[in-house]
Amino acid sequence: VISIFPDDFKIQNINSEFENQTFTGYNISILNIGKTWQNTAIPAFIFQQFGHSGPRKSIGIDCGIHAREWISPAICRLLIFELIQCFEQNPNCDGDFENLANNFDWYIIPLLNWDGYDYTWKKNRNWRKNRSKHSNGCVGVDLNRNADVGWESDEKCTESYRGPAPFSEPEMEAWRTFFELAANASRLMSYITVHNFGQRLLSPYAAPKRYQQRSHQTFFF
Repeated sequence: VISIFPDDFKIQNINSEFENQTFTGYNISILNIGKTWQNTAIPAFIFQQFGHSGPRKSIGIDCGIHAREWISPAICRLLIFELIQCFEQNPNCDGDFENLANNFDWYIIPLLNWDGYDYTWKKNRNWRKNRSKHSNGCVGVDLNRNADVGWESDEKCTESYRGPAPFSEPEMEAWRTFFELAANASRLMSYITVHNFGQRLLSPYAAPKRYQQRSHQTFFF
């Protein structure tokens, strides 16, 4: 599939593809929420409906934290396309998805790990981390483990290296800023990060019990 439709997976032109589109009753904003370690801009999308008093319910989604999981950012791009179909009142938008599109604002980062993702196309198909450099010559941090939940120091050269400190990586600092914006501007009801390994649905937080006690409140808001 990738060999037949390479552009659908590379998503290099995602800004120009969707920007400057307006719809009756809806607003689509494209923000540059920060830059990667290699100084690449990280775009994010906000889909909002006009005419409501007070904060609306919202859903936050990110894709492409792990560089080698190519289908993840493609899924976010498809989601953006399908939301636009609903805003255009396309007859193909119906049922449960139409209800979700119309009743929630959407905060989406279609690709967080731009540097690592680009590296998988040019150098190493199985690369997982970002491309930050460390004092011992090792490269990369697993962005999925760089937040402040369950963080602990580990070996720099491992595939799941957490980084020198929580939120040490510019990509994760951008991630935190964007979803804090979502939480402050709306009623953030759900956060979803899209991966393509294991066919699993993990609830927050995917960390050992010694860091985060399990609670039904991690499922419901």
